[in-house]
This record gives sequence, C-alpha cells and structure tokens, in this order.
Amino acid sequence: MNLFIDTNILLNFYHFSKDSLEELEKVFVLQNYGKISLWLTDQVDLELSRNREAKIADALKRFLDEKPSSGIPHIARGYPECEQLMNALKAVNTSRDRLLDKVKNDINSKTLYADTLINEIFKKSTRIPLTDSQFTSSKRRSDLRSPPGKNGSLGDAINWEALLEAIPDGQGIFIISEDGDFSSPLDNERLSDFLSEEWARRKKSIAILHKRVSQFLSINFPDARVAAELEKDILIVELANSGNFAKTHQVIEALTKFTSFNSKQASDIADAFIMNPQVAWIVTDEDVKSFGNRILTDHNSTLDHNQAKAFISLLST
Repeated sequence: MNLFIDTNILLNFYHFSKDSLEELEKVFVLQNYGKISLWLTDQVDLELSRNREAKIADALKRFLDEKPSSGIPHIARGYPECEQLMNALKAVNTSRDRLLDKVKNDINSKTLYADTLINEIFKKSTRIPLTDSQFTSSKRRSDLRSPPGKNGSLGDAINWEALLEAIPDGQGIFIISEDGDFSSPLDNERLSDFLSEEWARRKKSIAILHKRVSQFLSINFPDARVAAELEKDILIVELANSGNFAKTHQVIEALTKFTSFNSKQASDIADAFIMNPQVAWIVTDEDVKSFGNRILTDHNSTLDHNQAKAFISLLST
C-alpha cells in the first residue's frame, strides 16, 4: 500500500492539529512492519525544513496568547477563594514557564517528539530525488493551469510528477493532504477528477485522497486504535504465520518488550503456540518457553478451557 503525506500534514504536528502525534506513531508502526510503503519527495523534505520554524513560532504565539490572567478586580479581593485562585494561577504560570523552557530547548536541538518521529519515518521512506524532468513537467503543468498547483507555485506539481515518475505501473497511491489543489471542487474530501483520471490513465491504477492521517487509518486500518496495541497485533499475526525458527525467535523477542496483553491478544498468542509448528517445535527454547509461561500465568483464567489445557500441555514438554 503506497502512501504519500504532504508537507502541510506533517507541519500540523508542530502546531494545533485535529490529529495527535499518536496517529503519526501508527503510521510509523505500519511502515516499520511493511504494511505501508511511504514515499518521500525532495520537495516535501525541503518544504518541511523551510517552514518548520514559522509553524512552531505561530504555535508558541497562540500558546502564549492564551496565558491565564493574574489580574483580579478589587471587588473580588478579600475572599478566601481569591487567594486560592491567585495561588492556582501562579502555579499554572510557573508550570507553563518550565514547560516552555524545555520545549524551546528541544526546538533548538530539533529533538521535539515530532522531529524524532518524522525523522524515523523519513529514514524508512522511499525517497524520490528531484530531477530536471520533474521540474520541467511541473512547470509545463503550471503553465497549462493543470492541477495540482496554484499562483505559479510548483510544489504540489513537483510532488505529483515525482509520484507519477517513481511509483511502478499498476500500483495505486493514497495521498494525505489538506491542500485544495489536490481535491475536487465538487467535494473537497476526494481527489479531483483530473488527477484521478490522469493516474488511472498513466499508472493503470487508482489514486485516493484523504484529508487527515486519522481518516486514512480509520478506513484502511480500522483496528489501529493505539500505536502500541497495533504493533502487538501485527507481531502476533507474524508469530502465527512464522515460517521458520529464526523468525519465531525474532518475533518473541519483539513481543517480550511489552508488559501487558489484552485477553484477545493472549488467546491469539496461545493459538500461535499450539497451531504453528514453527513455534511449538522450539517451545523448550528458553525465550519461547519463558514468554509462553508468562502469557499463561497472566491469562490462564481468561483463556478458553480447551485452549488453556492444550497450552499447558505444550509448555510442560
């Protein structure tokens, strides 16, 4: 599943956004386990670097503008509640100042959580270098007033031409962008007919637009509610489908880092142990046996009776 995230979406994670950083964490997990292939253009990287400071500056300004007032009219003074309020406001402002000091340090060192997460996503993305042919095609597209693009700006056109050039024929693309240059004038929630038809004609596949990361995830990965839970679920499926001992050890090691599992996850793990011979045959290996016993200890009461009996028997070998 090919995915392209536009710069305006990434910049929102430095500002006030309808999507939390949790949504971006889910993208990272899905990318890390090969569920999506994220494509990164040089243009997006350039735009993000160029606009990061301005976006953060505006976010800080809005944050500071909402600073609680310490002014209290004289008519309210002399009441016990007045002193309580003044102390509370002082505590809030002190905490705010401490928070801002830490945030500003991370801004300057580019170690905000958004920075770290986006950098990790970029490292695992397929980068599309900017080429002369992309630039020429984008300029021609702009001159012809063909979408995407506005007011002589080539950014969106370059991204589109880069995707057309790099993604193999027969493969589709999901685009996440708030930019109206991609959307239909009749329905801003879907890709314009011009672009949709162009992708179908040139790539023999489909292109789909989403306005938010959460929208893309809810439609395509409806069970991806929490990033950590999503990662557990993916790993459990990998355990159930493990085709060799090395893969089993690798997945067990990854699962061991989690401190808890819900009842369904525990049941699915037990099934993987019982049903997959690539797990069952090495159940006496220390890491596999230790993890299995941990699941049994924590979830024996919630497992199906027959399942628990089979799990206990296996771990007793």
